[in-house]
Amino acid sequence: MNKSDVIVIGAGAVGSASAYFLARAGKKVTVLEKKDSCMGTGGATGGLLSWFTKKPGYHLELFLRSKVLFPQLAEELEGDIGLQYDVGTLQIIENELEYDLVKQSMLREDIPQGFHLEMLDHKQLHEYEPYMADDLTNALLIPESGYIDVFKYIYALVANAKRLGAVFHNETEVTGFLREGDRVIGVHTNKGDFYADTVVNCCGTWGGKIAAMLGYETLPIKPRRGQIVAMEPCGPRVMHMITSSSYQTVKFHPELITDETIKRTGYTFALEQSEAGTILINGTREFADFDKGITFDGIRLMIQGAAKVYPCLKDMKIMRMFSGLRPYTPDGLPIVGKLGDLEGFIMACGHEGDGIALSPITGSIVADLVCHGQAPFDISPLSSRRFL
Repeated sequence: MNKSDVIVIGAGAVGSASAYFLARAGKKVTVLEKKDSCMGTGGATGGLLSWFTKKPGYHLELFLRSKVLFPQLAEELEGDIGLQYDVGTLQIIENELEYDLVKQSMLREDIPQGFHLEMLDHKQLHEYEPYMADDLTNALLIPESGYIDVFKYIYALVANAKRLGAVFHNETEVTGFLREGDRVIGVHTNKGDFYADTVVNCCGTWGGKIAAMLGYETLPIKPRRGQIVAMEPCGPRVMHMITSSSYQTVKFHPELITDETIKRTGYTFALEQSEAGTILINGTREFADFDKGITFDGIRLMIQGAAKVYPCLKDMKIMRMFSGLRPYTPDGLPIVGKLGDLEGFIMACGHEGDGIALSPITGSIVADLVCHGQAPFDISPLSSRRFL
């Protein structure tokens, strides 16, 4: 019998982090991935780590708990995780309305202690970003934020989980579950049966379909497509992670958008430049079921918006266009913890665009639930019962 303490389904950022924290706690871990690490949502994201993009309240508190774990992981994991934290990110202001809204946001009462926001004038902005369009006069600097190389990060988690004894099975798809009454004792896969004391659902976008296999068909985890353009490698052009001021409106308040094309595509944009010189432009949030295709409207809006901010992009070639699916939930929070009344089964999915940012705290919670039967803080807002 192929028996482990824990089976983790999914080897993306959340699954790999859960596997690492569980293995670090001394558990015998088996990870089942239907494709390979970074072939799902984790490999199609920009890696932004910013408190400013989180909803005030519990969502923000959860990120702050996660934030402190990234430097710890950078210290304890063997290998570079590509962390560039507290280097600052910039939110571009393109018109008077955005300027007024950003000024209001600087007065928000939930700014965490020790964090601050700074309005850059024209001179300061172009000292930070010399290749930015000259007609841009202001931007919001968020100093205590940054980004991470998602491939380095996820592969470092995988490598270190393996070093601690975790076993990864790629090309292994879960097709059903083994149960004894209300307890899950294992899974059926295309490569045979696997048994464990606990099974953890880290399937992201597919998390709802996995739960449905157990009879829980009402979890509203929906795929939300995000399209990405990769430009040809070049010398340093984009010095910080750049987002547009419409980012949070599209993410949290789409009902305020009046433009039909933006409504349909969820268009905003974010830019970053990798160490290899590739500039990534990303920024659609659209419901298209599990269709990972790219669309003319989405790509056109992203390229036009980015080139308006960085005119140098007009002379560069597009190297690749692709998309990823993000696991949306209606309230913007993931589902972490028990699934209904099932024993031996833990949910850890539904993070939408925050899977990377919240992966350390999610992995830590999963390890505490398995090892101690409870989380070290209140996770009731993440309960599956809010949707059952």
